[in-house]
Amino acid sequence: MHVATSKRALERNVLPYLGNLPIVGITTPMYANVIERIVRRGSNETARKVLFNIRRIIALAKTRDNAADKHIADPVSEVLVQIKPYAPRRALLEFPALGDVLRRAEVANLSPAVRMALRLAAFTAQRVGNIVEARWNHFDLDAPNGAVWVIPRAAMKVQSGRFFDHKVLIGRTFAAELRQWRTVTGGRGFLFASPTGNGDHITKESLSKAYKKLWN
Repeated sequence: MHVATSKRALERNVLPYLGNLPIVGITTPMYANVIERIVRRGSNETARKVLFNIRRIIALAKTRDNAADKHIADPVSEVLVQIKPYAPRRALLEFPALGDVLRRAEVANLSPAVRMALRLAAFTAQRVGNIVEARWNHFDLDAPNGAVWVIPRAAMKVQSGRFFDHKVLIGRTFAAELRQWRTVTGGRGFLFASPTGNGDHITKESLSKAYKKLWN
């Protein structure tokens, strides 16, 4: 799962700009431009992970070609936004508090995909990573015993000792919402497709930013 996620991030953020160039011909400013594009989207954590993988690729290239400069991307870390100290957000332990966040989401300036992703998170209590990567072929909204979302075992954070997929039951009211969303989106691929139209899904950062805006 981690490999697939890293691969998609490189395909989305790096290959369109540097993919056709020989690695020995890529300069530090060229790497910096790629990372700055991600930072400007507000996806600083994605930028950090992409830069980490770029450095790994460069290190591998060095083992194949003496002309490769192993440290050429090191200065690029300077374009990353400094992360503020982590401050845990209080848990939503009561329905009124959760309802307040969802009502704020209805009137906030959010994309439809992000707003619906927030609702899926609220009504299923699943991890943000599973929410943004949810696919329509993992949902059976018309099952005779009630709608269900089956998250493949490989997509779960804890896999050790787990020999089965994770099944999430979906209530009737929200299942009806998802059926409407299926009609809107076409019901193929990711539930929450990226607005860029590149075939990817929305990012975890997009939900994190929404939570920060809605959850004081």
